[in-house]
Amino acid sequence: MPAAPKRRGRAELSAGKLGVVMNLPTLATLALVLAYPIGYAAYLSFHKVTPAELRRGVFPSVGLGNYQRILSDPLFLLALKNTLVFTAVTVVVELALAIAIALLIDQRQVWTSRVTRFLILLRTREELENRDSFADIARSSSMSAATTWLGSPASRLVTSTGFHASPIS
Repeated sequence: MPAAPKRRGRAELSAGKLGVVMNLPTLATLALVLAYPIGYAAYLSFHKVTPAELRRGVFPSVGLGNYQRILSDPLFLLALKNTLVFTAVTVVVELALAIAIALLIDQRQVWTSRVTRFLILLRTREELENRDSFADIARSSSMSAATTWLGSPASRLVTSTGFHASPIS
């Protein structure tokens, strides 16, 4: 009995490896776009940079002098403290409110869950009425400006919803 022929071609990548390979171009671009400015800012933080030096293109090295100067400035320390306190307080308050609202909405026995769901749906309807839809774009390019699109915002909502749900939009 002859041996089974060898498979030609490449083996398929596993899902994890395929994900990494497909994300490499994006990750490389992000690394270049983000790493260069951060690296250059770190480089400049160890040099004296003034408008005169920018014109000449020569940046004399000052070592840790910029850091010593900024960390000894009371105004900077006050601004740093205020920023950290503000960030900590807002994150804690927003997180607590978000969890409380999520738990309140999740309760089926509480009347506020029905009201909240109604308000969310109402907000979604308002957004649908106010955004440009495929129908609006088609109307503006093919009809005169004096022509109204089915006359009222309510009929526009039905039209917009229909076009957004259709496979051609």
